[in-house]
Amino acid sequence: MSDHQEQSHPSLASVRKFWEENVCGEHYIGNEVPGTPQYFDRVTKERYRWHYHLPPFLDEVARHRGRVLEIGCGMGIDATELARRGVELTAIDLTEAGISLARKNFARLDLEADLLQGNAEELDFATSTFDAVYSFGVLHHTSSTEQAISEVHRVLKPGGTAYLMLYSKHSLNHWVHQALGKGYETSKDPEDDAPVSRCYSKRDLGRLLQSFSSVHLRKRYLFGAGYRPLAYLVPSQLNDLVGRVLGWHWLVVAVKSR
Repeated sequence: MSDHQEQSHPSLASVRKFWEENVCGEHYIGNEVPGTPQYFDRVTKERYRWHYHLPPFLDEVARHRGRVLEIGCGMGIDATELARRGVELTAIDLTEAGISLARKNFARLDLEADLLQGNAEELDFATSTFDAVYSFGVLHHTSSTEQAISEVHRVLKPGGTAYLMLYSKHSLNHWVHQALGKGYETSKDPEDDAPVSRCYSKRDLGRLLQSFSSVHLRKRYLFGAGYRPLAYLVPSQLNDLVGRVLGWHWLVVAVKSR
């Protein structure tokens, strides 16, 4: 993927179309029928197997009292985990496909949340509504990440916290994809990849998140399922250790001023 594509601003319609046809998490499944218990169980197991850093991150979010918004919930894998942790949750997704699956996932687990179709760049919530906002691997795919971050800041209450994952520019995964000319979100032809996948340096994130009063960054996730069978051979401890320097995932904790 070229630097131009990383910095482009595709139409929201093209972003929605891609994710309607490529629901996040489906790359993990085998022959499971979408929407079945086996389907959700397989995606959940594989997601947390490879994203080893995600459950502790969800624990951080769940420690917040009050209302939490998830942006880009997809089929609701992380959303159900937050609900299980007792979070008062509202979750949105740009796509009808994602929200439809999320509702089935919540129903089968007898969990509750407000699940809505919505646009990260125009959140349909009043200013200062939420105590925390969570979004994992989503905002770097929207037409205008800057506008989405502005909306996150707007809907947070004073003193509220944003928990985000954004892709890292200075990472092994980014360099490998650039060198091989491979797309990030599909193994198909790069031309069929997500319309945009932005990657950020530490300095980039400083500019992107300048409206927040404090920002804490850490890296995780050297590589995962896409590197099979190599990924099976690398001990998880080594993945984590090197991932703290060359990891693909920036874990962001950003606090809005009081």
